[in-house]
Amino acid sequence: MLPHYCGGGPLIHLTQAIQNSADRWWACKTLRPLILTQAMFNMQQIQHLIWRHYNMTHGTILSIQTGQIQDFDVASETTDAWTSAIRKTKVLDAVHVGWTGIAGDEQADRVNHGGPDKAVLAYASKHYEAWNAEFPDINFEAGGFGENLTISDFDESACCIGDNFCIGDCVLQITQPRQPCWKLSGRWQLPKLAVIVQQNGRTGWYFRVLQEGVIEAGMDIKLVDRPHPDVSVAWANSVMYARPRRHTDDRKLAACPALSEAWRASLEQRAR
Repeated sequence: MLPHYCGGGPLIHLTQAIQNSADRWWACKTLRPLILTQAMFNMQQIQHLIWRHYNMTHGTILSIQTGQIQDFDVASETTDAWTSAIRKTKVLDAVHVGWTGIAGDEQADRVNHGGPDKAVLAYASKHYEAWNAEFPDINFEAGGFGENLTISDFDESACCIGDNFCIGDCVLQITQPRQPCWKLSGRWQLPKLAVIVQQNGRTGWYFRVLQEGVIEAGMDIKLVDRPHPDVSVAWANSVMYARPRRHTDDRKLAACPALSEAWRASLEQRAR
């Protein structure tokens, strides 16, 4: 939704004029009822709501990272040397986003990482302040959690499975939260880090690519469609890690058409 909607005109018909389905959903749920129930609505209040919504549906790609497969020789009595592309470096120029990921990004474990449903990993930039406060001896910075895109203004509670985002001509769709594995812990030599991520919900999320394109750090990222507003990434995390299991929620999440096939299979299996 553009801010100029707040300037005059029959606001009662606003929802019919909005083409962006994510904006239309918001306007139907929040803005239109407010106007309908107030004989003399406060234009300043309406303008504030529109600007607030605009800020909630637009963010910035603060940085882009890719990684190449490396050997990690931090071995112990219980852990052998291992390989991973979790250690990312910043991409300084424009880069192509294809159906299976960002050009130049690799995955050592193609069974559990990568593929169309997990083509691009995103992480909320706001989380790094919290991580650095909790682990002051480690300088976490963009890319530190293995993400390809470090994004402002969005986090797990503000995103839903199936959300479509535009970055220039590129269109991405959220498929699942990121499930941190032991390699995240190994990368930082913090044995409990993966478990902590699961517990606090600062997981990040995966995108599939609906339309290829070229992106660059500093570009806007805009929410353009929200077909499943009741299936937030944060809620999906709570379902996956629930103890005891919530089988009704397992089935509800598994039924979401935009969910990744891997999560769907896991949820359907344990809901039987």
